[in-house]
Amino acid sequence: MKCDDFLPAFAAGGIIRRARANLHAARCTRCARVREGFLKAQREWAHPIAITATHREAWQRASTTQPLATQPQAPRVPKWAFASVACLLLVIAVMVLLRSTHDPAATEIAQKRQSSDALKLPSLAVVQNEHFEEVERGLDRLALELKELEKQADLIDVRQHIDRLSTTYKPLGLSRENQTESN
Repeated sequence: MKCDDFLPAFAAGGIIRRARANLHAARCTRCARVREGFLKAQREWAHPIAITATHREAWQRASTTQPLATQPQAPRVPKWAFASVACLLLVIAVMVLLRSTHDPAATEIAQKRQSSDALKLPSLAVVQNEHFEEVERGLDRLALELKELEKQADLIDVRQHIDRLSTTYKPLGLSRENQTESN
């Protein structure tokens, strides 16, 4: 047996491993000292340390103190969900816009009106340009909305982190009743 294997075999091994560890300790002075130190620590920790009255009261107060009540948290929505919804809305808007500009029935009606009306309607290029500008403005609005949603998601993340920290860490020292009396 190697000296590095002695303590695990002696402390947590089965009957055979412990016997081998004891044989090794009988031949190795270093492992014999380790065995004696381990047995001494085991004897010391076998008896609990006496707790003073002050410590006992502190433990009792800590065990009976009610945890701080927190507000129920809204389900957390991942940041990518906002981005995917914005992209989906953008795709739908583009599809609707393209469908309305390339509808064959609508272009046929427009051609009949152009030929029958004495007033000249704006050309198709101008109409498409106006639709393009409208789509561009819609994209700008969606980009601004996406930035706002990202800011809101970040704020929600920070608030949840603060709530977790406030429920995890409690002030040491005075209890709530004693704090209000001292203020």
